[in-house]
Amino acid sequence: MNSILNILLGLIFIIGGLVSIKIKKDNILGIRTIWALKHDDLWKANNKFGGFALIIMGSLIMIFSLIFNALISTIIMAIIILIYLLVTMIYSFGIHYKKFS
Repeated sequence: MNSILNILLGLIFIIGGLVSIKIKKDNILGIRTIWALKHDDLWKANNKFGGFALIIMGSLIMIFSLIFNALISTIIMAIIILIYLLVTMIYSFGIHYKKFS
């Protein structure tokens, strides 16, 4: 049962990634860092990268949920989500630093 939920969650992440690529700037949805909210071009770049990363993350979660049992796939899912958060924050800061330093 838990593996099915992980697969559905992976599908939700894929859909969220597809939406994130096309999202317009707002204060509710998308990758909202301080520097991205101040600059429209950073917002677009962050959300485009984050959207593709969400699609990859959702796909990996679905694949691992099919391969491993529920407990292991849930642990892998948590690790993938943490990596996603770190990578998107580092990417966001990196493009901000490159543009404004």
